[in-house]
Amino acid sequence: MAQAQTVTVSNLLKQMTDLDWLTSRPSPYFKMAQASSYDRASTSPNDAKTWFANGDAGKYLSSSVRDGLTEYVMADLKGPGAVVRIWSANPAGLLRFYFDGEATPRFTAQTADLLNGGVEPFGMPFSYPSNTAANGCNLYFPFPYAKSLKITVDSSGTGGAKSMYYEVGHRTYEAGTTVQTFDPSMLPGLKVDMDKVRSRLAGSPDTSNTKSLTASSIRQDGKGWKLTATTPRGGEIKSLSIRIPFPLVQTFREMDWDDSYQPHNVMRNVMLKVVCDGETTVNVPIGDFFASVPGPNPYHSYPMTVGKDGTMTCYFPMPFKRKIEISAVVPKGIDVPMQVMARYVVKSFTDQSYF
Repeated sequence: MAQAQTVTVSNLLKQMTDLDWLTSRPSPYFKMAQASSYDRASTSPNDAKTWFANGDAGKYLSSSVRDGLTEYVMADLKGPGAVVRIWSANPAGLLRFYFDGEATPRFTAQTADLLNGGVEPFGMPFSYPSNTAANGCNLYFPFPYAKSLKITVDSSGTGGAKSMYYEVGHRTYEAGTTVQTFDPSMLPGLKVDMDKVRSRLAGSPDTSNTKSLTASSIRQDGKGWKLTATTPRGGEIKSLSIRIPFPLVQTFREMDWDDSYQPHNVMRNVMLKVVCDGETTVNVPIGDFFASVPGPNPYHSYPMTVGKDGTMTCYFPMPFKRKIEISAVVPKGIDVPMQVMARYVVKSFTDQSYF
């Protein structure tokens, strides 16, 4: 096994756009967890009265008075570890980050500003203005710590943080892991790494130097298409693209909601299946797989996209040892034309690879 590298802000930033990193056991190994404002009354499914308790705001670990303001503890984490995400639906107050047992916070920021892209260099794409309809605010940026990290929020500002919804996603690394604790003085030296993340997230993963598999046909009566890749020593699907050219039928009347040719019904009833080395790893409606259940609604993210022409693409890598089969099954009684392309590479794996 390769020697585990030191955990730094720099290599955590690189992981944000390294999809291949997901296909192997991480080194150093870690467990993910979340500190949140969930309703503490919900403890067991055996207690029907409390299991669905939904008072998920303002549930802090503790509180104390600081300079006339109440300071609430959102997370009190033991290292070695790293916080990688912070979320709130109603950000308020001032956030304080206490690293490695320090009595004075190393980093502070107004919660609403930090989670809405208003604090540089943590703006787009690490944080961005919330959708006013959804009203959720996120910060995706790594804050590693060698020993501990306590995050608090205070009662300053309109309404304060007494009833704030929050989540803090964090990793805990295996004992003995070397971690370089975050310090704001590092940020100027991280500009190149952060700019690379910005550039990559605005685009799509590189699929050059890959082989292609294609299919283009109409199938009915419960049949569909199948793509197969076989390699002697292992391979990996780098991208899968599917286009269904809606509308599938021409009509002068509005189709009924339950009509089989309605886009939402096609996306629900056409099943996508992936079999790696004889094991079924994906078997879901095609709309669910591409996160576009009502139909091919255009959107862009780094691992998944739907183009303006309706082409749906997944860039999550799909590794296999010898053989992979990707297929779709169309319901009986309808014709669904599809253009399909997968791109793959021949690749060697180790005993730390996931299949």
